[in-house]
Formats: sequence, C-alpha cells, structure tokens
Amino acid sequence: MVFYRSVLGKLSKNRPSLSELKRAIESFLADNMGVQVESGAPFANMGVDSMAILKILLFLEKEFGIYLPDSELTWENIRSIDSLAAAARAQVSSITD
Repeated sequence: MVFYRSVLGKLSKNRPSLSELKRAIESFLADNMGVQVESGAPFANMGVDSMAILKILLFLEKEFGIYLPDSELTWENIRSIDSLAAAARAQVSSITD
C-alpha cells in the first residue's frame, strides 16, 4: 500500500485529490515564495520561473511522495498550477491503480 503525506505532514493511505494538490501548490507558492497566485494563470504570468517550478516539484515529492519522471515534465504539464496538479494526480493514479 502506498502512503501519502498530507500538507500537515500526517501520513494517509488516501490519495490526494486534484483540489488538494492545487491548494497545496497555491499555498506553497504564496507562503514560501511570495507569489501572488492567480487562478488558472500560467506560471510565467505569476513570475514563477524554472527554479521555482523545481522547488514545487521537490515540495510535491516531500509532502506527498509524488515524483514526476522526466518524461512527464513537458510544457503542457508544468505550465500552470492546474496542469501541474493534474500531472501529479495522474502520476498518483498510475502508481496505485
């Protein structure tokens, strides 16, 4: 059985939902990087660069145990909060289904 860490650090056997992943990414950007989050906006429009995206990926791995392989790091998957959360959620589903 695969376990995931919640944003609060508690282990859970429930997979994080898409909305939980979106909220976690939004909170991470606002709290740790001072980003003014704009719903649905591309990362570039929020001033989020490639180094910031790398930090988000490390956050997802640390907090949820979600690792996105290089093959999933496409422009379509890392363009916005929505697309990154969807890619992360798809990765969770592919591991546990």
